[in-house]
Amino acid sequence: MKRLRIAFVSESPSPDRAKWFRTLRARADTELHVVYLTAGPATRSWERAELAAPDVTHLHSLSLEHAGSSDHLPRMARGLRRSLDQIDPDVVIIPGWTHPSCLDALAWSRIAKVPSVTTAETWKPSDSAGVSTLLASTIRRTVLRQVDAALGASARSVHYLKREGARSVHLVHTNACDVRSIARATAAVQRSELPTVLFVGRLRDRKGANSLPTIARRLDALGVFLRVIGDGNERTALEREIGGMERVALLGPLPRAVVHQEMAAASVVVVPSFHEPWGVVVQEALAAGASVVTTSEVGCVDDLLAGTRAGRVVSTDPVDIAKACVSMATRPATRAEARTSAHRVTFESAGDQLLDALNSVVGFRARPVAESTVAQPGPALVV
Repeated sequence: MKRLRIAFVSESPSPDRAKWFRTLRARADTELHVVYLTAGPATRSWERAELAAPDVTHLHSLSLEHAGSSDHLPRMARGLRRSLDQIDPDVVIIPGWTHPSCLDALAWSRIAKVPSVTTAETWKPSDSAGVSTLLASTIRRTVLRQVDAALGASARSVHYLKREGARSVHLVHTNACDVRSIARATAAVQRSELPTVLFVGRLRDRKGANSLPTIARRLDALGVFLRVIGDGNERTALEREIGGMERVALLGPLPRAVVHQEMAAASVVVVPSFHEPWGVVVQEALAAGASVVTTSEVGCVDDLLAGTRAGRVVSTDPVDIAKACVSMATRPATRAEARTSAHRVTFESAGDQLLDALNSVVGFRARPVAESTVAQPGPALVV
């Protein structure tokens, strides 16, 4: 059997990305090595478990700050080229276009004559101006000209990469969530008999938190309940504006397992974001069996909601969002319809997409290996 040896350079572990890596490690056709660039110590049990995996290289990186500003310069890490020499991969996956360490990995791949692939969640150009934006744009286009292929995390990302001049573009849903686990964990949860809309996310403008007061008032006037999960710099303002409303509950941050239970009990999960590269909350809500109302500024809508009754896509106008929420709350999709939409993208399908894309880049350079060395699935991570 031939297996493809992959070096995946990544930032700090995330719960779903760590689970996806576990799925890839269990495949008979891949040999995955992850190089994590982290700026601090692991604080969660799943994170420590991921960093301790035998095929993981953990490099501590330095993230510099502008004086007097919360903006961070890109991360730098020592030992990356040495780690790639030791892994001796068939292909290198390099996210984070403007990170010096990722650019270092790209330079290594050119010198070692190893195919390189970059990943992108982005699907629209930045609307901000300034020297930093121009520099990032220049670096991005340079990287896209140098790598052998680019992987778009959504259908929109694929179109964006093609417009930016990438030579070979493939769809790989690298931001998939663990839909099967969520569906199993919420299977027994009963949907509330009262029409209920749920918001989950950081309470900040980009996530649409400033739209919640208008949405709440519209819902309250029509007898629809709103529950808000999350924390952020808009929390105090929301507590002042809508905290006292009879049909509004501001729940603060909650554990992920509880969030999924709340999703399953809600009639609708609302995602009023002004920009999301993917929008994992949309897929988590669908996996929990909830209908979704979201905006056209969320990257996953073409992949998960096109042609389905399980979701409604509207503008970022809070009045439009509220109207759609009321409509969906009174006539929500069935749980089966929602979960079918969620299962359009899974860890397994994303793994197939990845291997198809990498094999098209590498060709038949994958190395033969004995069956006895095929990785076995590890224990499930507890998040």
